[in-house]
Amino acid sequence: MQRYIKVEGQDGFVRDVTTGAIVSTAPKNTRKSFSNEFKNVVSELNTLKEEMSEIKSLLKQLIK
Repeated sequence: MQRYIKVEGQDGFVRDVTTGAIVSTAPKNTRKSFSNEFKNVVSELNTLKEEMSEIKSLLKQLIK
């Protein structure tokens, strides 16, 4: 019996038919690259939040 089946529409993932778990078949360096990219996006988002807060503060000062 086949242990893994391909997840439809998702390259790099298979389903373990015994447990139902989704397993990544992507090479480790690909996962690490994705992790680094995710951290960069989170960092950029935090920077945007800080900048928006600063803009909001300046607009409030301008209104006064």
